[in-house]
Amino acid sequence: MTAVSLADHNLKAACTVEITEKVPAKVTLNVSSVNLYQGDTYKLQASTESDEALTVRFSSDNPSVAEVSADGTILAMRPGTAVITARAGEGFATCEVTVLQSDEDDGNGDYTDTSFRKTTGRPRADIAADTVIGLWIQDGTGWWLMKEDGSYPASSWERVNGNWYYFKEDGYLATGWIYDPEYQSWFYLNPDGTMAVGWQTIDGKQYYFNPVSDGTKGRLCADTNASVTDKVGDAV
Repeated sequence: MTAVSLADHNLKAACTVEITEKVPAKVTLNVSSVNLYQGDTYKLQASTESDEALTVRFSSDNPSVAEVSADGTILAMRPGTAVITARAGEGFATCEVTVLQSDEDDGNGDYTDTSFRKTTGRPRADIAADTVIGLWIQDGTGWWLMKEDGSYPASSWERVNGNWYYFKEDGYLATGWIYDPEYQSWFYLNPDGTMAVGWQTIDGKQYYFNPVSDGTKGRLCADTNASVTDKVGDAV
């Protein structure tokens, strides 16, 4: 490429421009397909080969069957199939997800009995009174609740000061997504442990959780991608 002065055509400057083809980033996932049972989770591992630093972004073509979080964790919502895409720049890789019911063949000729999954013990009919009274205690692992008799709730839903919480098997307060096998549904617990209800924005996506005290309060409703003006779908 040459630039010439209009005042003096003898004044010139030149530079060489080299045009090269941009090579798309190569994205690789640790698996190309996975079978999960409703309520299971699985974390995808993505790696990239690129001349520049890129962020991997995950998406699902059918989030009502299999949702995926920003870190690549798949949530098996209900039976069906979905394709998870991991994209970095112009490169991408996919993983086909099949979500099965607990009594379906997993593809290897085996059947899985999920009866080992503990019932969470949440009352079928929502109640107005607290289910437990105690003292909140925080240690190096997290928060737990010491009851008046010195014991603590574990593997159970409890209502404390008007809010629902879930305590894990070790007694510590749960946060984030949990699957309740008794209701065959997903619930979401806020960072402070309180159960989410109504419209919530989680990882940039809109979800609706039953706000009615009808025994299924907090249950994730089916239309996970609806806008706040849309009608709520049936519960998952």
